[in-house]
Amino acid sequence: MVFLLLAVIYGFSLASSQVEDCVRGNHSLARFGPSCEYLCHCGTFQCNRKTGACPNNGDCDGGWMGSGCQYFNIAYNTTVYSNHLSNTATIVDGRRDTCSSETQGIIYPAYVMVSFEREVKITEVYIVFSNSVYVPLPFTVSVSDGNQSVLCNSVDYTNGQKEYVINCNSTMYVQYLNISYQWSAGIKVCEIQVPAGRNLAYGKPAIQSSLVEVYFASNAVDGLTYNKSPWLTCTHTENSTDPWWLLDLQASVMIQWFQIFNRWDSNDDKSCE
Repeated sequence: MVFLLLAVIYGFSLASSQVEDCVRGNHSLARFGPSCEYLCHCGTFQCNRKTGACPNNGDCDGGWMGSGCQYFNIAYNTTVYSNHLSNTATIVDGRRDTCSSETQGIIYPAYVMVSFEREVKITEVYIVFSNSVYVPLPFTVSVSDGNQSVLCNSVDYTNGQKEYVINCNSTMYVQYLNISYQWSAGIKVCEIQVPAGRNLAYGKPAIQSSLVEVYFASNAVDGLTYNKSPWLTCTHTENSTDPWWLLDLQASVMIQWFQIFNRWDSNDDKSCE
C-alpha cells in the first residue's frame, strides 16, 4: 500500500539565509525551500523560491492553502448550504476573487454551512467576505457532528475588514461548519478554507518488499498522483501473499489522515501516491 500522509503540524519555517536555485526535479515539478524540499502549489507553478508564496498574492492550487501553500484545505469542493446566498460553490473553490450571490431580501437569521464528506477535526477557519459588506454585524462560527454543536468563536465584524482567521478549540470530530449572523444585511461570502495539515510524505525515504521493473518505492512519494507514464510515478511489488511498503517520516508526528492514489487505468495493483 502507498500513502500520501497529511498531518497537522504547524509553524514550520521555510526561510533560510542560504537558498538554492531549485532546478525542477523529476517530472518537472516546481520546488522551493532551503534544500528544495517543498513542492510548489501555485497555479502558475511559479513560487517564491524562499517562501513558496504565489506571484502577485495569487491563490494556491485548489485544495491547498496557508504558508507556502503547504496546508491541505479540507473545505475545498465540499457542499455548502445557505438560506440567503446562491452560487455557493464559489465559497469553497479555493479562490478569494469569486464570491457567492445574495438572494433577494433580508433573511432573519442567516447562515452558511459547510458539509464535509467525512468527520474531521477543525482547529482553524479562514473566511473571506466581499467588499459589499456595509453593516457592522457580529457573526458566530460553530462546528457540529450532527447531534452536538460547539461554538468556536463569536466575532464582531470590523467595517472594511474582509478576511478573518477563527480559532476553534473543539476536540471533537465534526461534519459541519456553520457561520451564522442575525440577518443577511448584504453579506456575501467569497471563501471558506479549513487547514488540515501538510503532506509529510513527499520526498521521504521509502522501501518495499520487492521490485517490479522500475516501479520504485520512492515513486509513491514523488508528489505526482498520476502520469501518462505510470512507471515513472507509481510503485509496484511482485505478486505475493504479504507485500508491504514502508515510509520513514523521520520524525514523530500526529497523522490526521492518509490518502492512497491508485492508477486510473485497468491495472489496479499499482499505487501511484
